Amino acid sequence: ILILDDHMYVSNVTSENQCNYLNIHSAKINDTLEFFLFKKFKECGKDVIRGGRIQEFSFNNNRGLLITTADLKKDFPNQLPQDDSSIFGKVLFINLNSKDYFIYSKGHRNIQGLAVKENIILSTEHGPRGGDEINNIIFKKNYGWPMASYGLSYSNLREYQRSHKENGYEEPIKVFIPSIGISEVIFLPETF
Repeated sequence: ILILDDHMYVSNVTSENQCNYLNIHSAKINDTLEFFLFKKFKECGKDVIRGGRIQEFSFNNNRGLLITTADLKKDFPNQLPQDDSSIFGKVLFINLNSKDYFIYSKGHRNIQGLAVKENIILSTEHGPRGGDEINNIIFKKNYGWPMASYGLSYSNLREYQRSHKENGYEEPIKVFIPSIGISEVIFLPETF
């Protein structure tokens, strides 16, 4: 949920014809909260859709929203986080006026939190067994999933590249081994 100006934005999933779809609904904040469909992503998710963290962000003087999506598979990852034609495993920017979107960053497993302050974007991300991350999200950067992770496969059926940087991906700014079950980071006001 994001409160922006006099509207509430809520990410949610709908199911149709054995497909799951990521949506954003919005409502003007008043006594009735009548929600309307703000954005429906057209890519079919055959598995559980996770993510949906929303924050306000301005990019190239365009006011918009950032929304997170996760890989659809927990321990048997597919290549969707690396596929530029997929919304999954990404941070997406949605223009508030046109509702057009583009991939802001990719290669994410399961973002649990998204904190934005001016041009600083921090995500908190669940790794596989071990390897929870805090990432500094930068436009057009690749964060490596499912190729690189400091965590281990739950089923021990695959190995991940350890170094992100040596394999052409962005390194996390902090990795937690063992995992801490990270939720989200927040920016505190100067007077707290």
